[in-house]
Amino acid sequence: MDIGGCGQNFEIKIVSPMFEGKSTLQKHRMVNEALKEQIALVHAFSQKSFTPAQWEALQQQ
Repeated sequence: MDIGGCGQNFEIKIVSPMFEGKSTLQKHRMVNEALKEQIALVHAFSQKSFTPAQWEALQQQ
């Protein structure tokens, strides 16, 4: 998680096997639903969600 500016701007990276077979939109909706109470308290929130295989491939680059 990166915190910038006033401390209310969050960017998170999430790796989960639950994302297998899901579109980016579906992944974001899953995360937004799980964190909706916390998201409501911050100024800005962005996310990047990956399957374990996607994350592994990114780490190899």
